[in-house]
Amino acid sequence: MHIKNNRLLLGSLLALVVYFGGGPFLDRPYLSSTVSLLFMGASTGLVVFYWRAFVDVVFKHRRLAEDPGSHIGVFGAILAGMGGIISALFNLIWVRYGSPPDWNGTVFSNFGRIVIAAGFACLVISPHVGRVAAELPRQTTLIVFSIIGIIIAFTIGTQIRPAEIVPAWSPVWYDSDRPICLPNRPVWGVSSSKIYHVAESRYRSLVIPDHCFASEWEAKVAGYRPPAAP
Repeated sequence: MHIKNNRLLLGSLLALVVYFGGGPFLDRPYLSSTVSLLFMGASTGLVVFYWRAFVDVVFKHRRLAEDPGSHIGVFGAILAGMGGIISALFNLIWVRYGSPPDWNGTVFSNFGRIVIAAGFACLVISPHVGRVAAELPRQTTLIVFSIIGIIIAFTIGTQIRPAEIVPAWSPVWYDSDRPICLPNRPVWGVSSSKIYHVAESRYRSLVIPDHCFASEWEAKVAGYRPPAAP
């Protein structure tokens, strides 16, 4: 393989260097929003590219006799693109409302990824992948491993309590951004999410407050709510 003249490979390596070299120096909301916009753009392009073929093979039933099963690949591409759009849109809304931790792990936050996974599964069994459709043993193996994965994921999700998220390093100097809260006003409020944090809150070290309250009652009167229980 000639790396020197391989512009696609060199461009991919350069993109990785730029991402990991400059990404840590961006504030996390800006980085997350930028990546979500790029993801949405790429996913939208995928949907637009395959939309006409999708309408023909799914709604108008125009399928080629010499290429049976190709409609599964088209359907998978549309699912992957729609899942990307949903995931990116959810992430943008999540950032807009202050990245509330209680949104993570919900059916809404995972819906886009489920749609993407379904699209990839369609692409796997489509004859367009390798020009040969997946054989029955491969499909059976995929189903068996999917069931095993679901059981393992369910067991882990119900038996293990999530640990407190503490960033190992961040370019943001949080203490310089926080207001000076007096000792008699120990309740921190974040206006973007309308959530307040007391001294015992799990995620207090991760937020940048812009309001200080003397008590939880005062915060609730101002329209704030406590974080969701883990």
